[in-house]
Amino acid sequence: MPSLPSRSQLPNLGQLSLGWRLLMVLGAGVIVWVPIAVVTVLPVAAVDGLDGNGTAIAAGVSLYLVLLGVIWGWGRLVRQYPKPLRAYGWHWASKNWLETTGRNLGLGVAIAIISMAIFYGLEVLLGWVVISLPAEPTPWHWFWLNGLLLGAGVAFLEELVFRGWLWTELRWSLGFKTTLWISSIIFAMLHFLKPLDVILASWPQFPGLILLGWVLGQGRSLGHHPKGTLTIPIAMHGAWVCAITVSQSAGLITATGTVPQWLTGIGGNPLAGVFGFGLLAGVGWIVVALRARSSHR
Repeated sequence: MPSLPSRSQLPNLGQLSLGWRLLMVLGAGVIVWVPIAVVTVLPVAAVDGLDGNGTAIAAGVSLYLVLLGVIWGWGRLVRQYPKPLRAYGWHWASKNWLETTGRNLGLGVAIAIISMAIFYGLEVLLGWVVISLPAEPTPWHWFWLNGLLLGAGVAFLEELVFRGWLWTELRWSLGFKTTLWISSIIFAMLHFLKPLDVILASWPQFPGLILLGWVLGQGRSLGHHPKGTLTIPIAMHGAWVCAITVSQSAGLITATGTVPQWLTGIGGNPLAGVFGFGLLAGVGWIVVALRARSSHR
């Protein structure tokens, strides 16, 4: 029986070509995830159906948690980072928290909240949507708790994978601009691992997902760390997910039908509409301007 490679031999894996490195980590993640999915996802699918929201959430959460463990192991054993998550950009300062982490979180949340307020505010003023409160008493705390937990979880896991590990591996071989675009395209592609009929129905959001990844990648370079920090993109991503989740689950936003869905967002998804795409591009321009300003200080 062949012996396992020692820790001193594992760094040689980091010298492989970029494609092989990515395939090794993602392949390891899938191999580890499959037996876990049998235990965690299939029981949910038996009740909720293969295309149910519960099944999608169970599959996504379990896969991202497995990937988180795999990329931590890659960083610790192959790259030999003492603190892999920190090397990927996850900084949570214990000293001067308000001046560093708190400030970055506040900036990311502020960008997301202001952009969403402008998005829905303009749509209301233009008569494209109306804001309607439910007639019956609504448990708002549950809507917000669900939105906050979902937003924080999705943002933390996705940013660690895409703007953390993937970004770091790409930067070993590529420049900033190429890394920015490739990571954004992979981010969008992996969000389309769905049945063919779902892909065909939701394809208009693909360019929006690429742009979202690009904006979050630009946000990674903000903050007070020379190699960038995930705090700002996590805050932006999480606040956006939270706002959209609360508005949709509570039924706050209703389209008036005065304009086609390709303008406001097919299926209520802002990324699948021209207006949302344009607003996100404006956010990207602001983030780039903030990056340029901080680099000249």
